[in-house]
Amino acid sequence: MTNQDEVLKRFSYDETTGDLIWKTHRQRPDLIDTVAGSTHDGRKQIYLNCKKYWAYRLVWLFHHGYIPDMIDHIDGDPTNNRIENLRECTKSENLRNRGKPKNNTSGVKGVSWSKAAGKWEARCDKYLGIYDTIEEAAKVVQEYRERNHGEFAHH
Repeated sequence: MTNQDEVLKRFSYDETTGDLIWKTHRQRPDLIDTVAGSTHDGRKQIYLNCKKYWAYRLVWLFHHGYIPDMIDHIDGDPTNNRIENLRECTKSENLRNRGKPKNNTSGVKGVSWSKAAGKWEARCDKYLGIYDTIEEAAKVVQEYRERNHGEFAHH
């Protein structure tokens, strides 16, 4: 595991983009003054001392001196690694801040059509009921999130 001193020695931080910039590179001096890392599944990875790190974890280490178990992108954008967009969190908090699942067919996170009831079903951490309209179900889910998820509520 690398430490903050190593990261501060090897990188500078671009405040506008959230990128780490190579200050030194042992094997590839041609990479000095370039953005560190390569993109994989929409997120940037950086190899440092023969170990792979997600860039946002090294950005956190650069600023705070440690890497927590979980880090959340506040705006939900995994490419936005600006320190202002990162926060320490639990696994459940991180899951609460996820966007709408790709397999969602209603267009509203936490709302699905119940064939059995012929109405809209609301769920968020638990069953929230059946509603005549998608708007009613969406409102119930949103209010539940705001009450129970606080700053991690993501609609």
